[in-house]
Amino acid sequence: VDGTDKEISEGLYGDAPEGDGFLIIGHENIGRVVAAGDGVPADLGQGALVVATVRRPGSSAYDRIGMQDMTTDEVYFERGISHLHGYLAEFYAEDATYLVPIPAALSEVGVLLEPMSVAEKGTSGGRSARPFSEQGRLASWRRCSCASAASTWCATPAARRHIGTPSLLSGWARPT
Repeated sequence: VDGTDKEISEGLYGDAPEGDGFLIIGHENIGRVVAAGDGVPADLGQGALVVATVRRPGSSAYDRIGMQDMTTDEVYFERGISHLHGYLAEFYAEDATYLVPIPAALSEVGVLLEPMSVAEKGTSGGRSARPFSEQGRLASWRRCSCASAASTWCATPAARRHIGTPSLLSGWARPT
């Protein structure tokens, strides 16, 4: 639980999924896969330590090319923040596209992948600096009220590999 979760709990922002009167918080996460569906990559199979990314694609040009963190959509979908339940639960189900395998040596700090990805996107020397400058030139960038943007573009090369392919349900993961 971090400052974003605290602000959501205080009602400052956050939106429950359609049809639910509540939002399960928890956008920062680390879990262990307890079951995986057919066709899931081996590094995301049963027993794998994983971090799930937060933001899901919408309909903007950025979303369509796998850069949903740079979305220009007014309504966006983030686990535990906006229109999707988060990971602060005993189990959660997630599509393999949004899972990042974490080496066992990083088990104590893997939960920090999401906030680190936010910092990486904000650095001028990072790989993700280009979309920020492109959005500035196009005058299409709008500030998000959420300081904890998702981590998909800069943190999950695996997610980019799956763009345009059928989604693979990875199964259930237990938060660690």
